[in-house]
Amino acid sequence: GGGGGGGGGTVASAFASNGSASDLFGGSVLADMRPVSGAGAAAADKGAAGGVGGNGAAAGGGGAGGGAGGGATGARGAHAHGLSTEALLAGRDTDMWPPGVEIPFAALKMTARIGSGGFSEVFKGEYRGEPVAVKRLLYTPGEAGDKAMRDFKAEVKLMTRLRHPNIVRFMGVVVEPLCLVTEFCSNGNLFDLLHNNPIALSWPLRLRMALEAAQGMHFLHNLDPVVIHRDLKSLNLLVDDEFHIKVSDFGLSRFKAMTSTTYMTAQCGTFHWMAPEVVGGNRYTERADVYSFGINLWELLTRQVPYKGMQPMQVGIAVYTRGVRPPVPPDTPPAYAALMAACWHANPNYRPTFRRIIEALLAMQAEAQRGQSEAAASLESWGAIGSLA
Repeated sequence: GGGGGGGGGTVASAFASNGSASDLFGGSVLADMRPVSGAGAAAADKGAAGGVGGNGAAAGGGGAGGGAGGGATGARGAHAHGLSTEALLAGRDTDMWPPGVEIPFAALKMTARIGSGGFSEVFKGEYRGEPVAVKRLLYTPGEAGDKAMRDFKAEVKLMTRLRHPNIVRFMGVVVEPLCLVTEFCSNGNLFDLLHNNPIALSWPLRLRMALEAAQGMHFLHNLDPVVIHRDLKSLNLLVDDEFHIKVSDFGLSRFKAMTSTTYMTAQCGTFHWMAPEVVGGNRYTERADVYSFGINLWELLTRQVPYKGMQPMQVGIAVYTRGVRPPVPPDTPPAYAALMAACWHANPNYRPTFRRIIEALLAMQAEAQRGQSEAAASLESWGAIGSLA
């Protein structure tokens, strides 16, 4: 079950519990931001982030996150139905993606199958000596298959525009068979790392992961037009070999309508991370991604699966009709609890932008670093006393 809803009282009490936390969303520290340590460094300001290239040293993944698919899925390939990819694409978009991004299938070396879903399977491979993830579309004729084709093409078109250290790096597309090629993330996705791996993850590292995910999302929300991810969950946050975060899986992502009279209402995503306005089929904006990010913050804090034991529809009903949210442990740092509450507020207008989220996380990161320094100094002083004894 879950704790209290995302009402204004919850957020107000969370901020009131810590005087300094009330200032986290006021003012701007982005002008003075310094890059986060390591290859995941990314200035959150749009101007600084806009032209950042992908991290050449990183190894990153292909958005397999979605459960085991079974070996029978391979039979769904286009060739099993006597259709080539060219035939499938004929007469559709003539401007599917920009020139120069196509990769010959023969240039890829497949090394292992690492995941599958209803309409795609993902392989680890090599391209020009670099590890890559290859997501291959498994086309099945019919309405569902056509939608999968449209989503795949939309994902490729979008990814050709995305260059940021905290967005999984697009390498190219194979036309025959239809494949999306991205960098490979050796540590898989954040969901598995948090919930299915006994590895210890320090609090400063988890704060850095949250910050990097926020930086990737800030980049998406500051594109023109804005890109709404629509499926921001820990399964779609990939982790490279240095534990840097890469936002991935843009199959459901869409450009935000630029007119004030047009809104998105399609229910898409995964109920455990889905904003209440999306669950209810109401109009929504990029603030729906902020809600999803709040659930990811809770996962990073607790290393628990949100709403564990509940069926997806049960979660959707509880979130939408009763304002249920995951229970916040009593020993949660107040500023972090306040940020989660703000992100998953029932009213999208009260949720912070990713710019504000980055500011809050930077403040928490600085606090955690001060705590580490003080602890180290305390140990040194005890060592000095011991030497005098």
